[in-house]
Amino acid sequence: MDLYELSDKWLLEELSKDCCQFLRRSLNVRDFAEIAQRADEIRAEDLCDALADFAVNNYEELEEKDLEKTPHSILRRIIYKSKPFMRKGKFIKISLE
Repeated sequence: MDLYELSDKWLLEELSKDCCQFLRRSLNVRDFAEIAQRADEIRAEDLCDALADFAVNNYEELEEKDLEKTPHSILRRIIYKSKPFMRKGKFIKISLE
């Protein structure tokens, strides 16, 4: 995550892209909230999208405490991406309080 942040800051596009791909492949439930917070802080749009995709695809494994720590900008993405699932009767429990 640190290397991704620095590569993004110094506009090293190829390294930034490689770091983002690595982080996407490495996402897991345990680190979800921490990575979400850092991605939001540095406004890493690609990584924020990947986090939202991960949450939608793994919503049964995420715990409420993970979602409570997730920045609102990423929660909005999760809700937007989960609309097709909601129409099929699959719901994600998210609190925006």
